[in-house]
Amino acid sequence: MAIVKIVGYRLADVGDTMGRLTLDQQKAKLEAQKAQLEARLKKISAKTVAKKRKLDTRRKVLVGALVLNAANTEAGVRAVVLKLLQSAPRRDQDRGVIESLIAELEAPICEAAVSVTTEQDVRS
Repeated sequence: MAIVKIVGYRLADVGDTMGRLTLDQQKAKLEAQKAQLEARLKKISAKTVAKKRKLDTRRKVLVGALVLNAANTEAGVRAVVLKLLQSAPRRDQDRGVIESLIAELEAPICEAAVSVTTEQDVRS
């Protein structure tokens, strides 16, 4: 930045616009910058929340798959899962999904289902 000197006195830097603005203009400019920064902060916070939610959903899917696989192969796990599903409160929109799962788990464990599940797990 070029500095203007008159008889040894330093005036404002040429690139410094804040020196030439009134206090109200300076305040307005700073408020606008503040609003922009707050918007950026809000956007970053939203990304963080979305990332955490995505990780949480992925964990639930993985744990659910592990539990269901164990329920299909082990009678003890199956009994616990059935008890949890039958006693858990359900929303109307989830009822059909849960009821069909309960029906599947109430069927006896057969060797064909165990071998198909194991082969699918190996391919995944």
